[in-house]
Amino acid sequence: MTPTDPQEREARVRADRARDRMLATLGELQRRLSPRTVAQNVWDSAVERSTDAAEDAAVFVKARPNVAVGGLTAVVGLFAIPRLIRAFRRKPKPALAGTDIHSGGKPLWLAAPVPYEEKQP
Repeated sequence: MTPTDPQEREARVRADRARDRMLATLGELQRRLSPRTVAQNVWDSAVERSTDAAEDAAVFVKARPNVAVGGLTAVVGLFAIPRLIRAFRRKPKPALAGTDIHSGGKPLWLAAPVPYEEKQP
């Protein structure tokens, strides 16, 4: 084959086109797999799903308001009841440590509270 051979020129043209297609494909893969593009796709998917879930929840609440209120009450209760129990639980009165002394014929009781260590849940 000589450099001016038509078959060689045709082969070089085909090889150049194939290389251009491959480089274009690689560029598209780089664009699709870049961290920014992947993060944007994940964000878009999350927004779409949360929007769908919110719409479904609104339809459910409109159709069954009593069930929705009961469920909301149960969820709030799960978080609020332990805190209310701790707030209203009786705490023992602190013990007093003291001594009797006599001053001028009158007995005096000197007392100080004993430190109370509350157990943490």
